[in-house]
Amino acid sequence: MDSPFLMQHAIYRRRPLTPGVGQFRVLILHPITANPPDTNLRGTLLVSTLEHERNNFEALSYVWGSPDLPTTTILIDDIPFEITTHLAAFLHHLRLVDEYVRVWVDRICINQNDYDEKSDQVALMADIYQSCSLVNVWLPRPTETTRPRDRNTANLGGLLSLLIGEHFHDIPGFRVNQTTGKQTFEETEDFCALWDDFLLLAESPWWTRGWTVQEAFLPPTVRFLHNAADPCDLPLIHHAIGRTSYFSDTRPPCCAEALDIFPQEKYKAVWDFFHHIRKLSHRRDLYLKTRSADGRDYFYIVVSTFAARQCQQGRDRIYSLWSAAGKFYKSHIPNYKIPEEEVFSSVFKGMLRESRSHLNIIFSSGMDFRVFQGLNFGPSAKGANQKPTWVPDFSQSWSERTVEANLDRLAISRMYRASGWSRGRAKIKGNELRLKGFLADRIQIVGPVMIDPYDSTSAKTTLSQWKVMIQKWGATQKLDAQTCYRQLTATICGEVCGEYVTDKQQTLLKRRFILSEMGKTNIVRLLIELAFQQMAWMEHWRPFRLEEDCPKQDELDGFFESGDLYRLTHEAYRNAVVASLFHRALYLTDNGRMGLCVPQATAGDEIWGVYGSKVPFTFRPLKSAGGSMRYHMIGDCYLYGAMMGMLVQSAVEIRLV
Repeated sequence: MDSPFLMQHAIYRRRPLTPGVGQFRVLILHPITANPPDTNLRGTLLVSTLEHERNNFEALSYVWGSPDLPTTTILIDDIPFEITTHLAAFLHHLRLVDEYVRVWVDRICINQNDYDEKSDQVALMADIYQSCSLVNVWLPRPTETTRPRDRNTANLGGLLSLLIGEHFHDIPGFRVNQTTGKQTFEETEDFCALWDDFLLLAESPWWTRGWTVQEAFLPPTVRFLHNAADPCDLPLIHHAIGRTSYFSDTRPPCCAEALDIFPQEKYKAVWDFFHHIRKLSHRRDLYLKTRSADGRDYFYIVVSTFAARQCQQGRDRIYSLWSAAGKFYKSHIPNYKIPEEEVFSSVFKGMLRESRSHLNIIFSSGMDFRVFQGLNFGPSAKGANQKPTWVPDFSQSWSERTVEANLDRLAISRMYRASGWSRGRAKIKGNELRLKGFLADRIQIVGPVMIDPYDSTSAKTTLSQWKVMIQKWGATQKLDAQTCYRQLTATICGEVCGEYVTDKQQTLLKRRFILSEMGKTNIVRLLIELAFQQMAWMEHWRPFRLEEDCPKQDELDGFFESGDLYRLTHEAYRNAVVASLFHRALYLTDNGRMGLCVPQATAGDEIWGVYGSKVPFTFRPLKSAGGSMRYHMIGDCYLYGAMMGMLVQSAVEIRLV
């Protein structure tokens, strides 16, 4: 008997695809027949083109899961084809009585064992999702459940439909106390049923997948399904998001009262779910515009935005977002045959090319190297791939909060000019990246990493070690307590504050910027940099003002002693502390400065300003070869007293390997 692999290979051999011409396979799912009854899954593969099939088929989206999941078979052209029972349940759900269904499902329609075909089809996937009539999303069960949820009466959008209603207190569980006239809330059986149905949607592992992004924002219609539950579509979710924003901003007193007594952990769960949707919607808007607002680093920002997503292969963290890649990446097609480190290097070189010019102002200031900011640079772990240290390891996954902090730092960096008004250029020779820059300082001591500023227990431990480290270092540097305090307050917030910047504040900031920088560069570059400043202000970041924003000594001491972030009472300052400290370590330098660096930095690493860069970088010196200066890239950093170009010097060549 032929093996399953040989039988599946025979199916694809009968229906070959011609690469590069837009061909793909469609699965014709056979109907349910009543006479005679047939419970077996049957289908036929058809080779077609996107032009011919536009709006004539449905796409399927689901979590593949572990290769060890139980399997069953579907008969395709009367040949058994092995699939997971999870996918089989999905296909059974979609079958109709006496009517064929045209669907595209990657597990069946792409020969997963043919890397050439897989690469060609992944490059085509964005067009497939845009060409289908709708995407059906089959939601797996949430990873943790406390109540039985497989009820025939389940309704995925039930709670969302009520949120769209007139009042928040229309949700079951609210009632008015006849004696006091005040509202009360109880988790009644009706409410618990609605809540369980909502969690089927909100807690599904589907939302954590890398491929979710294009599957959710490219199709014209997205429908969420779970077993026999009533489905929910994306417009309903968007409508609910808009309505709950109304409740939170200009809500009537009755809704404000209801929200005040609604369980906070459930309120947070709703908003966490809506946060997923907002990020997807934002990416959809950017996709339709082809480039980001500032015209640079677009694909790097897209990849960074979804760095918390899970993929079975590291390269899929990039390829799952390929639909958002711009024209600079057309020469690179997805490739599953070459090593991942080659994929990462090739794609990152495209990101470097993309950062060289502005969409509308081609003669702007060259590269600003924001593509070198982030969490994945540096030497590979022992035994891992041998990529250059200046190429990110895109295979790593980070927590949502860490990703958000990294994106905040990218936004904040628009306000910095660590290399002054110098122009940035880069040359690549083999695995070597050549830059122009200057040595700013050298790390003397690195403290422990602040994993999560919100976790007061771990934060207290980290901060207490930082405090001891600063006291010893300050004594050796002969720095008085007031100087250390001033440096520390500016360092832990990155010299910014996070709050809404009013029109009046923006007018003042514009004036100060122009007056302080006028005469240092030409008017075109000045206006470009002013535009970058405004982008940071629009994302609710503004410069730190020492006199008005600096926390009192007792507040800072309370934060360091307790680890309680909320001992810092100034919200705008506190927001900046969170963005600056998340997954960062405090370091102290030979020249008496404080800074924040990536966790892998060590004593002896050097702080360099790179011509054109908005932030300094940490480089690790290597033994010189033939007199040239060679380094490992460690990561971006903050250095007190250097972020506005105060330490700029004549440049020398740096070679990163």
